[in-house]
Amino acid sequence: MCRAGDKEGKIRPVNERTCIVTRQAYPAESLIRFALAPDGAVVPDLKGRLPRRGAWVGDNAGHVRTAMKKGLFAKAFRRQVTVPADLDVQIGVQLRQRALGALGMAMRAGDVVTGFAKVEALLRSGGAQVLLHASDGAADGWRKLENAMAAGGHGPANAHPAAPGTVFLVRELSGNDLGMALGRGHVIHAAVRTGGLARAIEQTMTRWRRFA
Repeated sequence: MCRAGDKEGKIRPVNERTCIVTRQAYPAESLIRFALAPDGAVVPDLKGRLPRRGAWVGDNAGHVRTAMKKGLFAKAFRRQVTVPADLDVQIGVQLRQRALGALGMAMRAGDVVTGFAKVEALLRSGGAQVLLHASDGAADGWRKLENAMAAGGHGPANAHPAAPGTVFLVRELSGNDLGMALGRGHVIHAAVRTGGLARAIEQTMTRWRRFA
């Protein structure tokens, strides 16, 4: 579905928006929307649901900092605004929380297995779509899981959408992070079964990584 052409006569997909930093059009899912609070403060709108006019910025911290430094939010909203000094930090925290939330949802749905033996078995069966290994886990355990992944006929993937025949890898979360997200104590190894909730983890983790 397309919308009417812009001033240059180009036809753009409806879900494209223009980044206020680069002035280029991108798919909305690769941008972050910002809205104004009633007091004129700029707030991130990661779900794209806040009312009134929005401003869009490429979903990486560098673009957000450029918009802050050059006063581009005021230009986009055509009024005086207040930009929190830690706006980029706020976004990073929120994106991380969304990734952990997706992991917790998969756990509650029964799509996550934890513990080395169960994770290894799921990998060898070819039924895992996401593999999580704590950043403070032993390297030897990781090597064994890589072997199990290969035995299941899969290779590694680090970004969404993961190619067919690959397992999406998550290694930047600590054992405490994983434990909190999964409602457990300290988790070193976890895997998510193939399905829609695994794809949600891929999407949210990829977006968090892209922003950093």
